[in-house]
Amino acid sequence: MNRREPIITAPKGGAQPVRRKFAELPPTAQAGIRCGEAAFWEFIKRYLGFDERHLAIDPAPYVRLICNVASRAEMNTNAEAAARWRDLEARYQVWLTGERYKDSVHG
Repeated sequence: MNRREPIITAPKGGAQPVRRKFAELPPTAQAGIRCGEAAFWEFIKRYLGFDERHLAIDPAPYVRLICNVASRAEMNTNAEAAARWRDLEARYQVWLTGERYKDSVHG
């Protein structure tokens, strides 16, 4: 997913969907989206120093571990957890950029 693409959320009551940028979403929604991305799971494995023996189906438990919460919902109300999420997201973006350009020729 391109970070600049708006996220479509459906409000309750059948109203028209609202387009929101990723950065405007609450941490729980951001984490939920990221946990569905294969590249994010690869990043989490590398971030935690996992190798192929540590394969799991869902990165969500590791996001909760890193953010020090029992539930991702806490990231919306716990400022420290939200800050840890933002830090993790920033590290992911740096890693993702590095992965995208790792085969580039540097002058």
